[in-house]
Amino acid sequence: MQKTAATAAAAAAAAASAATKELTGKQQGELTMQQQQQQQQQQQQQQEQQRLHRGSRKRDTQPSEQQQQQQQQQQQQQQQLLQQKAGDSEGLRSPPGEEQQQQQLQQQQQQERQAQQQQQQQQQVEDENCPTDAEESSDSSSSSSSISSSEGADGKAVGGVDDAAATAAAAATAAATGAATAATTASETIEPAAATTAATEAATAAGAATASTQAAAAAAAATATALAAAADGLKELLHAYCSLAAAAAAEEDTDSRGPFPFMDASGV
Repeated sequence: MQKTAATAAAAAAAAASAATKELTGKQQGELTMQQQQQQQQQQQQQQEQQRLHRGSRKRDTQPSEQQQQQQQQQQQQQQQLLQQKAGDSEGLRSPPGEEQQQQQLQQQQQQERQAQQQQQQQQQVEDENCPTDAEESSDSSSSSSSISSSEGADGKAVGGVDDAAATAAAAATAAATGAATAATTASETIEPAAATTAATEAATAAGAATASTQAAAAAAAATATALAAAADGLKELLHAYCSLAAAAAAEEDTDSRGPFPFMDASGV
């Protein structure tokens, strides 16, 4: 009986362990199935998240591409408009050769105006300071006549001074003669020494008057000579200035005509 009970107990224990093993195997299988399902769900979730992320990236990139296309179209339109405007302006513009000719004409006109202004200024200076040929001849004749007249006047003055000196000398001589005569006539009543002294004083006074008269005549002649030399120097300076002004005007006229002297100032 005891053996049967022990055997039954052992069989029950074996059945229990087998049942336990089966339960643990089922549980493990269920656990592995659950883990697999969880892994699959996680993978699906990750895939969906990746898809969503890609879709959002696509949606984000699409507007930027559209903006780029719009910008490119706008740039192309602007370039076309600029090209059209450039073509219109080139069509309205004159050819390069005509533009250069116009610029040259404008420069020539400006140069002509400047030359005319300079000529007018020089002409004014010449009119104010430099006489014309007729005026110069008349001025030269008048200056020569004035110089000759001044020389004549100086000569007359000198001659007058000489005449006055001669008159004074004659008067002094007459006075000396009179004094000598008076001394001679008075020698009978006056002492001879006093008469001689009076005659000597009279002769000395006459000589001093003659010397002063000659010195005045020499000073007048020197003054007239200096005045004539100053007039000649002034005339030479004025003639040199007028010659320089005429040469400068001729040179400017030649420059304004350009390399072709037969052309006038307008280039024709």
